[in-house]
Amino acid sequence: MKKLLPAILLGIILIIQSSSPTRAVNSSEIDELMKNIQQWEKALAGLQSQDRTLQTEIKYLDTQMTLTQAKIGLAQAQLLAKERELVAIGQDIGSLQTRIARLADAVERQKTAFDARLQAQYKRDSSMPVLELFLSSQSFSEIAAELKYLKLAEIHDQNLINQMSDTQQSYKDQTVLLEIKKDEAVKVKAQIEEQKNKLTVLQAEMVSQSQSKKQLLADTQNDEAKYRTLIDQARAELAAITGAFAGADFSNAKDVKEGDVIAVMGNTGAPSCSTGAHLHFEVRKNGVLQSAENYLKNKTLPYTDGAATVNIGEGDWDWPMKSPIITQRFGRTPHYYFYAGGIHTGIDMVSNESYLIYAPADGKMIKKSGVCGRSTYNYVLIQHESGVESLYLHVQ
Repeated sequence: MKKLLPAILLGIILIIQSSSPTRAVNSSEIDELMKNIQQWEKALAGLQSQDRTLQTEIKYLDTQMTLTQAKIGLAQAQLLAKERELVAIGQDIGSLQTRIARLADAVERQKTAFDARLQAQYKRDSSMPVLELFLSSQSFSEIAAELKYLKLAEIHDQNLINQMSDTQQSYKDQTVLLEIKKDEAVKVKAQIEEQKNKLTVLQAEMVSQSQSKKQLLADTQNDEAKYRTLIDQARAELAAITGAFAGADFSNAKDVKEGDVIAVMGNTGAPSCSTGAHLHFEVRKNGVLQSAENYLKNKTLPYTDGAATVNIGEGDWDWPMKSPIITQRFGRTPHYYFYAGGIHTGIDMVSNESYLIYAPADGKMIKKSGVCGRSTYNYVLIQHESGVESLYLHVQ
């Protein structure tokens, strides 16, 4: 794998160099973007504390989109900076690989030279005793010259050994540095992927916020009175839901099994807190709101609120309706501005196949009625295991 890394890294660098803007990103630019984000966050917090009116809501959505756009700009700048950091690391790796190759050649040359020195010295038989040197020499000057040569050869060989040692140590140091740079490249590559994912999320948020503004104007027809009516309906429905859970008494509850028919889809609560026949399905555990999507089996279902289909569900409960069509999801939906805390507390669904509603899991069931504004609503509440309760609102 390590042998493949330089080639892979080179490919990444070439892609980045061919796709990234040529301009450099400096720290002052990123600091300025972060400063702008802080200012928009402060402005958004100020709008949240104001009385809710249609114009305030529109201004809030506009400010939110401006903030998201600033975050997108920051994410793009940080991504570009990381890409350039990876390019620089790649260049360092290339330089280190060239340097290591040269050092390897130098080590090889020094070894060859040293081997040659050993062979030459062996041939001269430098280990000859000094007495034999005297006996074999023709004159004293020849003896002196021979001894001087042997001394110089010893010094030269020691210098060569020292050079070899230094070169080998440098080779080792550069190799260690190369591995460090490769590790840096892997980390920066992971940071780039993380930054890309962050950018994708922000871009999706921008689309969602734009859809929310469009939906707000469509729902209210840019009419303050219509807006107030919708807000009042949402508050009334939330009060009804909270009251249903708070006042639940299961002392005389009926046992139900998974798959039992428990109700029929209706429009009770209209017009104060329902605008059409549907089922509002909601889950709480020990009184705390849960994402109903976490309890239902995964399905790809028709979705009428901004997309043709939606992949939804992460649990093991059966769905409470056959062939459901999702009209509104849990959480920050395009209509979130109508709900306290900006959260749609359950899943809204209808079905063209059957209006029957089924128990998604075993439990104890009660059926009750309540008042929602000036309207009356019916609901079913099931108590399951481990403090989990499920609500079925607007039933006939």
